[in-house]
Amino acid sequence: MRIRLYIAPNGMAEIARLQHADYSHVSAVSLSECKGARLMAVNIMDEKFGPINSLFQGFLESTTDGVLICDKDTKVIMANPAFQTMFGWEFLDLAGKDHNEIPIFSVGQRDEGNQLHRKLVTEGHVSNYITKRMHRNGSDVHVSVSLTIVEHLQSTSYIAIYRDITSLVNSRIRIRDSEQCLRSLYEHHSEPVFTLDLEGRITDCNSLFLQQSGFSAQEILGMPFMPLISPTDINRTMNHFNEAKRGRKQRYGVTVIDKMGRCLELDVTNIPIQVNGEIVGVYGITKDITELKKVQRQLRDREQHFKSLFNHLPDAVFSFDLHGNFTGANAATEKLLGYNTNELKGFSFKPFVLAEDLPDTANHFKLAAEGNIQRYATRGIDKKGRMLDLDVTNLPIYVDGEIVGVFGIVRDMTDIAEAQRKMEESERRYRKLVELSPSPIIVYSEGKFVYMNDAAAKCFGTNDPEDIYGKPVLAFVHPEFHQLARERSRTVTVERETLSWEEMKLLRVDGSIFDAETIGTTIEIDGKTSSLLIIRDVTERKKAEAIVTYLANHDILTAIPNRLYFKRLLEQRLKQHATGMLVFIDLDRFKAINDTFGHSVGDLLLQQVGQRLVSVNNRGIFCRQGGDEFISFFSDIEEIDAASIALEMIEKLSRPYEIDGTFLDITPSVGISMYPKDSNFAEMLIKQADAALYAAKEKGRNTYEFFSKRLEEKNERKAWIGTQLRKAIEFNEFELHFQPKHNVQSKVILGVEALIRWQHPEMGIISPDQFIPVAEETRLILPIGEWVLRTACKQAKQWSNQGHSLVISVNVSVQQFLQEDFVTRVQYALAESGLSPEFLNLEITESLPMFDFDTVIVKLNQIKSLGVTISLDDFGTGYSSLSYLSEIPFDYVKIDKSFVKHIHTHSVHSSIIQSVISIAHTLNRKVVAEGVECEETLHFLQESGCDEVQGFYLHPPLTSVQMEKLLQLGRYS
Repeated sequence: MRIRLYIAPNGMAEIARLQHADYSHVSAVSLSECKGARLMAVNIMDEKFGPINSLFQGFLESTTDGVLICDKDTKVIMANPAFQTMFGWEFLDLAGKDHNEIPIFSVGQRDEGNQLHRKLVTEGHVSNYITKRMHRNGSDVHVSVSLTIVEHLQSTSYIAIYRDITSLVNSRIRIRDSEQCLRSLYEHHSEPVFTLDLEGRITDCNSLFLQQSGFSAQEILGMPFMPLISPTDINRTMNHFNEAKRGRKQRYGVTVIDKMGRCLELDVTNIPIQVNGEIVGVYGITKDITELKKVQRQLRDREQHFKSLFNHLPDAVFSFDLHGNFTGANAATEKLLGYNTNELKGFSFKPFVLAEDLPDTANHFKLAAEGNIQRYATRGIDKKGRMLDLDVTNLPIYVDGEIVGVFGIVRDMTDIAEAQRKMEESERRYRKLVELSPSPIIVYSEGKFVYMNDAAAKCFGTNDPEDIYGKPVLAFVHPEFHQLARERSRTVTVERETLSWEEMKLLRVDGSIFDAETIGTTIEIDGKTSSLLIIRDVTERKKAEAIVTYLANHDILTAIPNRLYFKRLLEQRLKQHATGMLVFIDLDRFKAINDTFGHSVGDLLLQQVGQRLVSVNNRGIFCRQGGDEFISFFSDIEEIDAASIALEMIEKLSRPYEIDGTFLDITPSVGISMYPKDSNFAEMLIKQADAALYAAKEKGRNTYEFFSKRLEEKNERKAWIGTQLRKAIEFNEFELHFQPKHNVQSKVILGVEALIRWQHPEMGIISPDQFIPVAEETRLILPIGEWVLRTACKQAKQWSNQGHSLVISVNVSVQQFLQEDFVTRVQYALAESGLSPEFLNLEITESLPMFDFDTVIVKLNQIKSLGVTISLDDFGTGYSSLSYLSEIPFDYVKIDKSFVKHIHTHSVHSSIIQSVISIAHTLNRKVVAEGVECEETLHFLQESGCDEVQGFYLHPPLTSVQMEKLLQLGRYS
């Protein structure tokens, strides 16, 4: 038989058997030839414990790998010396034992051994299985295990080859720990850190660098570093970077620009990164010194002043070995103790510590030598024997992860200790100050009072603080604020945070309640954590705030809620109740009372109105909306009951009001919207009731009106008209019609009245009755009125050029007339058209003088001075009195058609007309009657002495073309 010895790729010995006649020699085979070789069979012994082939025996004894051979029953039959050395067991200790029972397995590894055996039986071999076994001394041995089966003459043996990789594993662990430590140091460095490749690109950085630069990791990684440098520093920074690439550590100052464009002044350290002696990159450590530079610039003039102080700071730093012997010291140490470094080296620190403090100092040193940073106070003795009060910090000195000594940082606290003693004296004086402080101050510990000054005692209703000492703090806190008090107590005592001012209700000794604000912090008393509170009694301030809140929520005049507070109340009621009615009230002709009796009387009247409103229904809430408008809401009211409430309201508000001995009469108009029928929203209900209110006023006032679909449609119609009016102005959809005015006797056409018409592209003609009120509400009447004035003047001038000199009358709205520059606008219309002023007549409503009589009169006189005539339109329908006829500078009185229409059925109307004509003629004014629809009416006016008439009986309004044709036929047509 030939026996070959293989050295496998992993360096472990393997044996193979080849059938051959010549087996007297063993030949070595190259590594490449035996790659992947598997042990098949070997005849290693004649009997169970027979001699082993000498060559194989020599290999087993010389190899560093542990070899263990077991028979078919997995009993140990051989363990080479390397195996015995590896695990500390002699062969005789192992021989004959089951492989899994030998003491290299810990208890938890038995199952692993069985699994490996099953795998070996199934697959025929196990290669390089990494695990650990146990040394005889109990230590772990990390091994790589290969198992194989040897078959010969129907006999089976098992070979296990162990390689000790403990050193390799430990090295990897140290490398891993070192890498983690370095990465942690990199990431948790106290300063921003970054890494550059040799091209100057950023390849890594910690989170502080991202915060400093303002970039995200995705944005900055791979970015060249130089674009971040201020242009003035680029060349110098590049030189430092190149020096770092040559292996020289660099430190320099530089200005960089962050993502937001802000300039930062940084202190930069560049450290070359070497791998296997080759520089592969550069570390950068930055420190933001922007503020430092700023401070340095501010303190530049004072730098020399403090330089001497900094150079003579009395701090000493020295090092000890683990036995407490000096190994080094700085120059300040000699100043502190009087000994130089050479005198101290090798001596223990103990002789330099006061005997009374030595045990405690030695214990602190021991703890520091065990890795615990220590800071403590002790007393030392200098070379002259003087006692020194010292503040000491001991830090462990680490070298390669081991503590090799202790640093000592010592500050001379002798003067400070003296100052401390003085401070204690000052504290005693301060305590006296606290006791005499007018601010209530208390101290409590473990939930009970331990101190309070006299001001606090008085605040709690006692003259003797001893009455309260030892009692629970919560006993003097209103129950509603117990939870808040507990939370604040925990904040100050457990979390040690200072409390901000907080309001709460406290109790006095007699149980009375007062409002207070408290602020607190933690203090130490006799080594025990306590809480100090300062109290402010804010009872009076709270009362004042309540008054301010009331004033903010209520109408000052009527003392009922204002509209902002009412809206909040209304929204609450809508959430709480299923039904209700909202009432919008406006007092009819309230302005007349203000103008007649003065605003003080008007205010007293509004107060009485508010009082009567709140008496209407106990389920109502009320507010003054503004001026003479009020709103109320009644909960749980159905529509069937709403009318009776509205009538009750009107009845109560319509009763005479006695003010300063004078009885005043006023009536309300009421608009009603129903919840939830009309809307679920407060604003919409108010808007709907307001719309219903205006409908009530249109019905004649002193009545109520429910919001309805019809009103909604009417409002929508008005809204639509408002929108379309703007388009009509833009696209010139208006035109003028002209109704002739005739001499009442001769019927000669003396002039015309310009009447606006709207030719809508889709709806056709829209009546002025529909769009003029909307135009006045939206103030579009101003551009419309100006267009009418200018267009009428141009038309009159055109007729004048044709030989028809007619006076054209133009209606002027109140808003238009009240414009400050109205007279100028009239002048412009005349100048633009070239029309002579005597051919322009302006018709103003008789209610116009009610707005500002004196101003109106001045403006009318200005218009008259231009040569323009003035008509008082719709006389008898407004508020004017006959006295106006003598004061207003008008030329014509126009009797409204509502009087003319009924002269044959109402004798009063005919009498009024005759009276107006008589008075007007007495004042040398002319009279124009409109609305003449029949011959009888014309005859009456002729007999009554009326001057001019107009109406459908004579001519309806005509277009400009129709009017021209009429004029061509003659002015008597």
